Amino acid sequence: MMTILFAITSVICAIGWLNRYVSTCALVYYIEKKGYTQPSDEELKECTLWAAGKIFKK
Repeated sequence: MMTILFAITSVICAIGWLNRYVSTCALVYYIEKKGYTQPSDEELKECTLWAAGKIFKK
C-alpha cells in the first residue's frame, strides 16, 4: 500500500517538475530570441534572493 502511495506521489512530483522545467526553458528561449542581455551574477543573486523571499514569506 505504501509503495503504491509513494509511486503516485512520485509521478505527481515528476509531472510538476517537468512542467516547471519546460516553462523555464520556454522563458529562457524567449529572452534569447528577443535579444535581451543575460543577467550578471550579481543580478542573478539579487533576483534569487527576491524570489526566495517572496516564496517563503507566504
